[in-house]
Order: sequence, then structure tokens, then C-alpha cells
Amino acid sequence: MKTLKNFFILIRWEYMPSAINETGIPALLALLFIPFSPQYMFDVIISLLIWYGAHFIGAQINNISDYDSDKKFKSYISDSLDYFGEKKVKQMIIVEVIIVSALAIGMTIVRRQPMLMILWLVGLFFAYAYSMKPFNFKSRTIMNPITLALVLYLIPMLFSYLLIAREFHKMPVITIVIFGVQMVPMFFMDEISDYEEDKDANVKNPCVTFGRRKTIIIATIIAIISNASMLFYWFNYISHTSSLKMLFFVFALLFYIFVVFDFVRIYKMSDPLLLKDQAKLMKLKKSIHTPVWLMGTGAATLLLIFERWVK
Repeated sequence: MKTLKNFFILIRWEYMPSAINETGIPALLALLFIPFSPQYMFDVIISLLIWYGAHFIGAQINNISDYDSDKKFKSYISDSLDYFGEKKVKQMIIVEVIIVSALAIGMTIVRRQPMLMILWLVGLFFAYAYSMKPFNFKSRTIMNPITLALVLYLIPMLFSYLLIAREFHKMPVITIVIFGVQMVPMFFMDEISDYEEDKDANVKNPCVTFGRRKTIIIATIIAIISNASMLFYWFNYISHTSSLKMLFFVFALLFYIFVVFDFVRIYKMSDPLLLKDQAKLMKLKKSIHTPVWLMGTGAATLLLIFERWVK
């Protein structure tokens, strides 16, 4: 039981429900172009397995990279790494890479779609380059959120869609690209709680470079623009005479508003004068609910897609 608990900590289990976004959105978009069938279900399952494997790999690589800073500020993660030992965790990563690569290669050969293999290799490169030298994109300011958006959303979602739908279609690809941009502010906001740790570790991410409040402003602006873009794009596909379809649209809007308002709440809490109080600083750190924002934004997008199926 202890081994299982430490493994789940090591793979950052709190982000695992995000598969609803990364696999669920492409799967639902694909249904707009292909029929529901046993083959469809098989492809969705394979896509989900590959996503989870990739998630395990990326999380463990990042935990090895962040070991020293985690030792100071997130000891529960570094303790899990100590439980297995760095050598064993690296062996686990190698095994996971072999297994997931075999799945990706197998589907590439069966489907005769080399783009699947290209997407997998590009994603694997960025998963490594984000945390490890000589690239270490997490410390290269703007490359930090861009790399995360690519490796966690854009690339895996395009991979999943191509695997399930077997070819790209304009509307789903545009939706996935906009969704990838919607995820960028989440990564800006996620750094707010780690400002002190990242600054001590000399990690030059946006939050350390620009400061907490400027980072929140940038995240909020990107969120408003990308959310408005998604709503505007899908508004063209909605039958405006259907009350039920419009209801889906309104609920999607409310989810987006909730996320943006939460960003504003964090901005108010991040006043440097207030953060001189250690209790208020800890309250701010505990108020960064990235998984909730991810799921809220994903739920809004899923509602927009569901609207297409309403008669």
C-alpha cells in the first residue's frame, strides 16, 4: 500500500483526471465525423493508455529535476522519490518509454500514419527538454508555458484526434489549437504558489521574471482572449433558435467566467504588502487550484461540443 501511495504521488495523481480534457475532447470531436463503434471505443482506450503513459513519464522526469527544491518546499514529492530511489525511478521511466513507444509505433504501422509517430517523438522530446539540461525550457521564461501547452495539451490532443478520427478535420483542429492556448494561463497561474521556491532555485519562469501580480495580469488577459475566441468560434455552429443549444452555450460561458473571476481573486490576494504576513502567504499558496481551473475550462469546451449533438 505504501509503494502504491508513493507511486501515485510521484506521477502527480491530482492531474490525472485531466485526461477527460486531453482524451475526452478529441474523442467527442471525432464523433462529429465518424460513427460510434467498437473500433472507436478501442481507439479511445488506446489513446487513453498512451496519454497516461506519457503523463507518468513527464511527471517523473520533472520530479527528478525538481528534487532539490521539492526537498525544501514539497517534501512529500521528494520523499516519494527517496522511497524508490532515483536510479529505480529512472529505470521505471525507461520501461514506460519503451511500452508507450511500442504502442505508438504499433498504431503507426497498423494505421500507416507516420504523423502519429512524429507527434509522439516530438511530445517525448518536449517532455524531456522541459525539465532537463541542456534545454531546461522551464527556466527559459516564455518557453515555460509554451512548452507545457505543447507537451500536455496540443500535441497529445492532436495525437488522440488523429488516432481516433484517422484524419484531421478543420473544426476539431482549430478547437484543439484554441484549447491549447486556453491552457497557457493555467501554467502562468500554477507558478504563483511556487514563487519563493522557484526564485531560490533560480528557475527563470514567467512568475519569477515578471513577479506574481504581472504574471496574473498576463494570465488573465490570455484567458479572456482565448475564452472569447472559443466562444466566438463555436457560436457560428450553434442553432440560435434552439433554447437548449443556447443553454449549453451559456453554461460554457459561466464556466469560463468562473475561471477568470478566480484569477482576479488570486490577484487581490497577491498584494506584496499582504504577503509579508506568513499566514496570508500560505493561504495564497493553498488557493492555487490549477486542476479545478483545468477541469472548468475543459467542461466549458465539452459543453460546446455536446451542443452539436442536441436536436
